[in-house]
Amino acid sequence: MTFNEPRVVAALGFDNGINLPNRCSKQFGNYIDGNSTTEPYIAAHHLILSHVEAVKRYREKY
Repeated sequence: MTFNEPRVVAALGFDNGINLPNRCSKQFGNYIDGNSTTEPYIAAHHLILSHVEAVKRYREKY
């Protein structure tokens, strides 16, 4: 299994703070935890890495 709509997870969860985990900079929402200039990119990076690993394991097994 891989992720559905990773852009939504990264952008709305770590940039705008609309979706979980509700992290964003103070000027972008009602939340004071987070850094909207870096966290969306870090989250997207790790989502891509986990997708690559899932594909690799799937190809090895099937």
